[in-house]
Amino acid sequence: MTDTVPRPTLEAVAARAGVSRATVSRVVNGSDGVREPWPSG
Repeated sequence: MTDTVPRPTLEAVAARAGVSRATVSRVVNGSDGVREPWPSG
């Protein structure tokens, strides 16, 4: 029997990254409407 690792949900990725679920979806689907974050500091 092969153990499988569960995939993270869009909600989990969004929470970890501090962005919305919609932003994660856009990145995953290769949308051009997502830009790099501003540098902090």
